[in-house]
Amino acid sequence: MSAPQDLYQLALKALPKAYAPYSNFKVACAVRTASGECFTASNIENASFPLSSCAEKNAIIHAVCAGHQQITEAVLLVDQPTICSPCGACRQCFKEFSAPNLRIHLCTTQGQYQATTLQQLLPHSFDLPQEEKL
Repeated sequence: MSAPQDLYQLALKALPKAYAPYSNFKVACAVRTASGECFTASNIENASFPLSSCAEKNAIIHAVCAGHQQITEAVLLVDQPTICSPCGACRQCFKEFSAPNLRIHLCTTQGQYQATTLQQLLPHSFDLPQEEKL
């Protein structure tokens, strides 16, 4: 199995847009929504490290701001020799805007690949009881 080529190519196109002058760890993410539309983003670092933002969260925000609230598939691409898994905060963002069976494709520009699901990455996720949601 391999990553969906359309999402991989979109992530590859977004990768050079990453702003990572401090870590030189460039990341891009492409997501597909339930309607089939795709959105991309890259990571953006800041000298004040906590203000940096991950590619995954940026792609989700891009999709949500365009009116989509259901991510159905994602490709996470790094320009490194080994794959990179989403951080905990990004996993929680995926949880908010996708189903537990969300397929996440972890890829490198050097050809490394692993498919996983949100359920595998975040088996005991946080969620508010439905009655507490506004």
